[in-house]
This record gives sequence, C-alpha cells and structure tokens, in this order.
Amino acid sequence: MKNGTKVNYEVTEDDAGWIMSNTFLILTMQTGFGMLEAGSVSHKNVANIMIKNCVDVTLGGFVYWSFGYALSYGEPSTPFFGYGNFFVTADLNEDDAGSIFAHYVFQLSFATAATTIVSGAVAERMRLEAYMLFAVLNTLGYCLPAMWTWHKNGFLYAMGFFDFVGGCVVHGTGGASALVAAYMLGPRYNRFKKGPDGVHYTASSPATALTGLFMLWWAWLGFNCGSTFGISKDRWKISAKVAVTTLNGSIAGGIVGLISSYIVFKGRFSIDYIIVSVLSGLVSITASCAVISPAEALIVGFIGAFLALLALNFLEYMEIDDPVGAIPTHFTSAAWGTIAVGIFGKDDLSLLGGHNGLLHGGNFHLLKVQAIGWLLISLWSGLFTWAVFYAMHKVGILRMSLKDELLGADWVVHGVRSETITTKIEKILEQLNLTEEQFQDILKKIIIELTSNTYYRPPRFPLSAIISDELGDNQLSKEITADGRMRLMSRALSIQVADCWPAFNANIYTSEDIIPKANESVNNSNSRLGTKNISANRTYRGSFLQRRASHIV
Repeated sequence: MKNGTKVNYEVTEDDAGWIMSNTFLILTMQTGFGMLEAGSVSHKNVANIMIKNCVDVTLGGFVYWSFGYALSYGEPSTPFFGYGNFFVTADLNEDDAGSIFAHYVFQLSFATAATTIVSGAVAERMRLEAYMLFAVLNTLGYCLPAMWTWHKNGFLYAMGFFDFVGGCVVHGTGGASALVAAYMLGPRYNRFKKGPDGVHYTASSPATALTGLFMLWWAWLGFNCGSTFGISKDRWKISAKVAVTTLNGSIAGGIVGLISSYIVFKGRFSIDYIIVSVLSGLVSITASCAVISPAEALIVGFIGAFLALLALNFLEYMEIDDPVGAIPTHFTSAAWGTIAVGIFGKDDLSLLGGHNGLLHGGNFHLLKVQAIGWLLISLWSGLFTWAVFYAMHKVGILRMSLKDELLGADWVVHGVRSETITTKIEKILEQLNLTEEQFQDILKKIIIELTSNTYYRPPRFPLSAIISDELGDNQLSKEITADGRMRLMSRALSIQVADCWPAFNANIYTSEDIIPKANESVNNSNSRLGTKNISANRTYRGSFLQRRASHIV
C-alpha cells in the first residue's frame, strides 16, 4: 500500500463499512470549519461564512462528481491527469461497484475540505458570487495534486513522494491557495491602520470557534484513520497506530499553544493561539501519521505548532489579513509535516517503498523527494489561485464594495439583521419614559459618540453620563445614573461598541466620511449623518436606525 488512499487490497464488506463510516465523520469537518470560522469573524458576517462552507459541498461536490474524480482517478490516465470515469457511476452487478462508490465518496470529503480552508482566509470582504466561482474552479485545481500523489500513474507517486492522508495534498493545497487569496484580496477595512482610524475586529463568539475546534479534532481521526481504506489484513494495525500518532500530534500542539500564549500574553491564555496550535499539530502529523512513532508524533506536532505561531505573527507584520489563522495552520504546518516524512519516516510494512527518513538510517533521497513534492504542489496551488483571483479582479467581481463591507454580508447578501447596538440603546431609552425631545437629543448624542470615537483602542461608552448631561440635575437623572442596571448596561455597551463600525451612512465611501472628526458639534450632526431631520417624529426613528445602523452587530 503506497499511501492511505491507494487501493492495493481487495475491499471487503467490512472494509467498505469502515470507509463509509469514516467518510461520514470526515464530512462533519464542514460543520467544524463553519463553526470555527463563524466564531472568529464579526457578528455581521456569521451567516455568510456558514453559507460559504455550504457552497463548498454543494457546488464543489457537483463538480467533483462530474469531472474532479475523473481527473484524479480516472482511467485512462497520464502522469499528470486522468480522463475517464466522468459523472461517477457503477453497475451494482459488477464486483467492483462497491469499491468505486466507497472510494469516490471518501475522496469527495477530501476535495471539499481543501476549498473550505480558503473561506476563512478571505472572510468578511470577498463577494459570495466570486467565492462560489472559486469553489467550482478550485475543486478542479485540487484534483491534479491528488492525481500526482495518489494515482498509480501519477508522476509524484512514481518518484516516491509520500503523503499518507493529505497533509500536503489537502492542507498544503488549501494553505497555499489561502495565502495567495488573502494577499491578493487585501485586508479588511483599516485592519492594519495605526492611530485613530485603525479598526479593531473582535471575534463574534470564541466559544463557537472552540466548539468548531473540537468537531474538527475528533473528525480528524476519521480523516487519518480512514485513509487506510479498510481494516482487513494489516490495515487495522496501521489504523490503530494512526489514531495514537494523530492524537499525540494534536496534544503536543495544544501544549505549545498553552505555554506560548501564557508567556506572550503575560499570564493569559489566548484562544487564537490555542486553536491554531492544536490544529497545526494535527496538520503537521497528517502526512506522516502512519510511518512515525507516537514519540516522534509529539515532536512533529510540537514543532509544527511552534512554526505556525511564528507564521501567525509574521503575517501580522506583513499585514496579510487572515481572520481565522488558516494560512499558518494549513500552509506552514503542511510544509513542515511533509518534510518531516523525510526525517522521521520509517518503512514499516513497505509503506515508504523501501526508503527511510534520516533518523532511521535513510539517506537524503526521501527528504529530497518530499521537498520537491511540497514545492510543486504549493506552486501549482498558488499560481492557480492567483490566475482565478486575478481574472475575477479584472472583471470587478472579486471584492465587496466598501459600503457592503461596512454593512456586513449577513445583511447585504442574505437579509439577516442581528440586533444592533443602536437597537439595544433604543430599547433602554424607551424604558425611561422620556419626552420625545429628550429621547431624540440623547439618541443624537449617542450616535455622535459612536461616530466620533476611534476603535484602535476600544472607547468608553458613557451612556449614563450622556443621559445625566442631557436631563440635567433632577430627580429622574439621579435615579437613572444611580441605577446599577444602567451602569452595567453602559459597561456592556462599552464593550460591544468596540466591535462596531462607525459608518452610519450607507452611501459613504471614504474614510473621511466614515470617521467624522470628534470636534464636530451636535448642531451639524444631522448633515454629517445624511438626514435632514432626525428628530422630526418618533416613527421616523425606526427607519433611520435601519438605514444607518443595520450593519452594527
């Protein structure tokens, strides 16, 4: 068995059951990716990122059934692509029908995972239509490295390149694409701008992101163990070993995340560091999990996580915006994991074709082949992504407009509107039994506060102070400012406002309009906000908030 997805044994009924059950487990990785990404982006793009994960399976799945599987495993074939078995089907009267269907659905789960990796790196600024087109094309782009590595006629297969599960073919491909995509797309608005105009982006739900991590973690066992493509003969032994090495790699990665974040953040444990480290340990071990020992798996996972954290900070330095850490997790760790085969690999059960890694008496042959394979696959994926993104940029469909980016894809693309900060403030004010004039004046001051503050450092939001100042020194003012609930609400709003976009006018396009100067007076606030009479009547207020603040989530 040359690698985990190459069929060299007869597939029995038990093997088919093993393949199918692990395939279903692998497909739950889409849920894990979706939850991790949804928890990592801002509130206004949660639904959109989940839809992108849905697109990976629907459009990508259709393309893979129609053409992708044929390019990877079709017969006849060349050393670079297959061209048979389009529109996958088989006659149940034939003996190999079960094997064909099982192998196809297993490989489908791999193809969808490769594209999903990119969705996190381009989150919050790539148009959904452009991503849909990319999902279709990238599925085909993934299929060629899979053919080169796992088809019996593939040129990398012939060279002796080894990737047991897809550490390079799946994660390296997705990581290289994510790097090029994020670079070409550019960062989110003012993501790296210093000073008062800089924007601080906050994850919508770290708990959701962590839940996504857990789902990916356990599904990874199906990803790696299922790549034995059966449990008959010696394959059950390999599968059991793979489970141990996979877990050890992730354990080592998690330890790196805990220690590093505690040191870097001076006693605090960064959720981003921990998620990236655990996943990087898993990616690092994926290519080599069948040919290294459990102790070596700890080393591979440890180094992979450490390199990923270095890459995470390097991306910040280079101002490449990756909202979910997809690039260090998949590109950097895949590179290390692929090379690690040439260092730690041991040719048990002839999995490495008679070659060993450096630490097991081998020469530099395996290391050289692994390096060449990683380089070629990365170059192919990067250039392919560059060509697709360049074409979409030229026709003007690649990136969301500034207006849409500020409003958020959930509202603009899907019509999903979360309860906004302004809506919450409105509900609070309605409970105070204020006059219409007091209500409108306080609301205007709050809006000025929102639009005048900068978010490089999250602003304080003195709701109680604003109300007290407006109402003057009277009994109602004293009751409001003394109310503990109001102080708590003011503090909560202060935190939530830090994640707001200060763009209330849906028709603005320049940073000068988006961030008004703090010293502009309340008297001309109506003109700055783009409305002639904010306080004309109370029924107008709802329309104003919908048009001006629907993006604040």
